[in-house]
Amino acid sequence: MKLSTVTGIKPNPKKYTASSSLILNRRYVGVEIEAENIRDSSVFNSLNLWSVTGDGSLRNGGIELISDTMRGADVEDALLEAERALSKNGAEFSPRTSVHVHLDMRAASVKELQALVILYTIFEKFFFKMGGDESREYNNHCRAVTSIQAIQRTFAYMLMDDRQQIQYGINLWPKYMAFNVAPVATQGSVEFRHHVGTAQQTEIIQWINIIFSLARAARRNAEQPLQELIDQVCAGPQDLFSRIFPRFRHLWEDDLIESMMEGARVIQYSLGLAELMMAEQRSQQDQLEDMVPRGLDIPDVSDEDRRIPQKARAQLRETRTRRIGTTVDWEVNPLGEDN
Repeated sequence: MKLSTVTGIKPNPKKYTASSSLILNRRYVGVEIEAENIRDSSVFNSLNLWSVTGDGSLRNGGIELISDTMRGADVEDALLEAERALSKNGAEFSPRTSVHVHLDMRAASVKELQALVILYTIFEKFFFKMGGDESREYNNHCRAVTSIQAIQRTFAYMLMDDRQQIQYGINLWPKYMAFNVAPVATQGSVEFRHHVGTAQQTEIIQWINIIFSLARAARRNAEQPLQELIDQVCAGPQDLFSRIFPRFRHLWEDDLIESMMEGARVIQYSLGLAELMMAEQRSQQDQLEDMVPRGLDIPDVSDEDRRIPQKARAQLRETRTRRIGTTVDWEVNPLGEDN
């Protein structure tokens, strides 16, 4: 199932020129660079692939440069253009500034998104390490997903086989997470918010390539059972790291093992919860079918009904299957409220 069937956002077939610096050339990205101490923001209006906006969280003439959606050589060219303009304008980068990268998911499958969520959670600590400041995981605008207990239920919705439940999980995604899935629903992308503020083209390209490494692995492993992705952490964490990040295998450190195990535990719990939720859903459907008089056709449990608390759903099922003679009474409000 294509992710576009969930979000309604279609891929962009725009042509591109390949870049030897990028791991993936066909994959679109969007880049946002925050900077402070800008003397004249109007000079950025002449940039080819950028727009400029103010940012209330920044100081001293702080701005945010927002790139077009781009791929291939355009990424290199745009970042070099931004680096030169920011340097010429005296830009400064404080702990308040950061670089955000949006990874295009418009052509991805739902399974690819699920694999991306699992792999990211396993390697979250590595992303904070490579973002330039590990303490950013304690930043309220860049929270680690493994630090939020409620994220496990959100994960569970996203790991289910039901399109509506996956969409519900995306909509539940908390704001200001370091790995932000929420833009999938509005922009067709996931956002990586870890990196500290910088204008250096080479540094941002390396960061994009780390993200591309994860994206490539998610696509290659999309058809693999989700449980097998988790099991690989226990089987050989360093080997898994080298296969996911082959260009960066020299960055392996043994202290990543503990964080990878923690990420695997979070996903394992969420996957088990998803299986329980799907089993409950199937059981409820089976019970409903068993209660229906033979030959009588009644509506299925709707998407909206699935959002109703369990007690109210039980009342709804009872109402929908209550026989009066040879008819079914449909008049009771499913939430038990007065009309």
